[in-house]
Amino acid sequence: MSDRIRRLTVAGVLAAVVTVMVVAGVAAAPYCVPGVDPAYAFGFKALHDALGAEMGDPLECEHGNPENGDTLQQTTNGLSFYRQSTNIPTFTNGWEHWALTVRGLLYWTGVEIDPPDDAATVTPPTSFVPGPVIDPDEVQQSGLPEGLVQELFLTGLEFPVSMVWTPDGSMYFSEKHTGNVRLYDGERLVEEPFVHLTVNGEIERGVLGVTVNPAYEDNGFVYVFYTNAEPLVNRLTRFRAVGGKGVEPVVLFEAPITTGFKIHNGGNMAFGPDGMLYVTLGENNNGFWSRELDVPYGKILRINPADGTAPADNPFYDDGDPTIGNDDRIWAYGLRNPFDLAFRPESGELFVTESGPECDDEINLILPGGDYGWWAEYPCPGGFGWGLPSVQAFTPTMTPTGLVFYQGGVLGAYAGDLFFCNWTRGYLMHAVLGPPGVDGMPVVERLESWGGECGTDITVGPDGFLYMSNSWWGEAEGTIYRVLPAALATEPPAAEPAAEPPAAEPAAESPAAESVTEPAETAVSMEDFFSQPIVAVSHAETSLLSLELSQKTIFASVGARITWTNADDVIHNLRALSGEFDQTLVPGESFEWQPDTPGTVRYVCAIHGNIHGVIVVPMASVVASDYYDGKSIKQYFADTCGGCHGPNREGGTGPALLPGRLPENDEFYFDTIMDGRENTIMLAWSSLGLSAEETWGLIAFLRS
Repeated sequence: MSDRIRRLTVAGVLAAVVTVMVVAGVAAAPYCVPGVDPAYAFGFKALHDALGAEMGDPLECEHGNPENGDTLQQTTNGLSFYRQSTNIPTFTNGWEHWALTVRGLLYWTGVEIDPPDDAATVTPPTSFVPGPVIDPDEVQQSGLPEGLVQELFLTGLEFPVSMVWTPDGSMYFSEKHTGNVRLYDGERLVEEPFVHLTVNGEIERGVLGVTVNPAYEDNGFVYVFYTNAEPLVNRLTRFRAVGGKGVEPVVLFEAPITTGFKIHNGGNMAFGPDGMLYVTLGENNNGFWSRELDVPYGKILRINPADGTAPADNPFYDDGDPTIGNDDRIWAYGLRNPFDLAFRPESGELFVTESGPECDDEINLILPGGDYGWWAEYPCPGGFGWGLPSVQAFTPTMTPTGLVFYQGGVLGAYAGDLFFCNWTRGYLMHAVLGPPGVDGMPVVERLESWGGECGTDITVGPDGFLYMSNSWWGEAEGTIYRVLPAALATEPPAAEPAAEPPAAEPAAESPAAESVTEPAETAVSMEDFFSQPIVAVSHAETSLLSLELSQKTIFASVGARITWTNADDVIHNLRALSGEFDQTLVPGESFEWQPDTPGTVRYVCAIHGNIHGVIVVPMASVVASDYYDGKSIKQYFADTCGGCHGPNREGGTGPALLPGRLPENDEFYFDTIMDGRENTIMLAWSSLGLSAEETWGLIAFLRS
């Protein structure tokens, strides 16, 4: 094991243990191996870089104080430490003290070991002009421009993350947790994977990136970035495509995963105009690593695609050996979780999407040797005040993911424009970049949301269409959509709606209807979902008019009477997908059905497939106010699911749960909420006391 790999391994262990120490107050383990020369690492290295010889040389490894949970390291000139209460790297010689803070390197004297308000600033932070910041909810929601449509291209996919087209019109895409790279051969989705890898697909691990060599037609090289299961490493491997299969694997890069965290892995790749391969790599939830130039995590890497070596003109190249001195492959640093990257065609500039904590999601222009400001204990909003400014920042966050600059003739009006996805809302974002502003970064002259199904990646096909991948945590729920001119769509766009037909004469009441004497309760309105406790109604009425339902989701109790009336001037047929009813209705005719067991019943019009609805029946005949403690269901959602998915379903650490993005499978949602979801951070809420009735109510709310 090389010294660098050993340091990565033990430093990763420390990062995990220090995190536990800060939370639980237990001592941290040393980061270096006995017998290896002590070295400064993490914040102590940053402090030493700023302070210099005043600190002296380290005499021991960084370690925890079992009495108070602080972190200590003896030096030849004094003591370096982190206070558990402040987590600020500090050095003292007994009377003089220095600390590295957001205000810069501070100096004071006396018996106080925490920096006082009047501490002198020895070295101020690097001059910093923050980039423009916008609230994602204030971005213009323009929808697709006139003349463009969105249509489904591939469905039934297992969490597609990254896509790349080849010159011959084929497409490779990665499926995160299956270990598969799939191939669309230009006519069909090939059933057998191009390559299957044994991956660890937990949370943000898995098959994360795929790209092809610019000379693919000659060499057939396909590059795949993935989290290998055993040993647990992030790995980049090159394959050669032969007969639709990946052969001759060559490992070009790997880095051990040692922090214990399953997030912030990056993993996307792009070839630059210089022919080099650029790679995103997150900091694996160890913010200190972002600024360590001997560690690849939290960086943009630039490597030779032939053998994975570092080009000699990389900004931190020293000896060509990434395990000694600097990691020569580093192109830029100070990044948290860079996701995707793309080169601007006219200039060759490199742009990257990066996700922040609770603030400062960013679109960044990457400069060689650039520092992008991320470090442990990053304060929101705005950061430490150092590093290069972003082109555009978003606070609160919305998780920008795939991005691409448009090139192609079909959507010529958008040539050179930037398009990117966002995970939490699933929207396609469109940006027009202008010339550099006062901070040297391109000015965003226009920013808008086109809506749609753009969750993980976006690319331009050989046909000039925009292709967007979207993913859900459930099985076979991933999709690839495309945006194209309406005139070229596979299915022509719907015609303008016809004028509303005249109301049908009311049908004579049937004897069965006349025998009903109980008063009908009002069906649940959308306002009820958002302001009042929901009631599971005993009688719901809905109608069919102009090929639409007046109420698509019905939240009803066991034994409730549900009545549909055909208010159209055409015949309809209501058919339950699970077989409970199959009824043809002529204009003016009504049909009544009563659910006798809890569950979910989906139904469609067998004649007009665009008419469909769902009946949600709780597992007990109680009103929602009984099991929501009198709260509105909206507040109940905010108190439970809202912690991850946003209090208004707009997304957060989890994806947005907006009605237009939800697959039509309520049983899947019931199982997900109650039992959790494997390989994700989705909790099993049944173990936290959530009842089945509450779960059905939440599903009804999601459908509202």
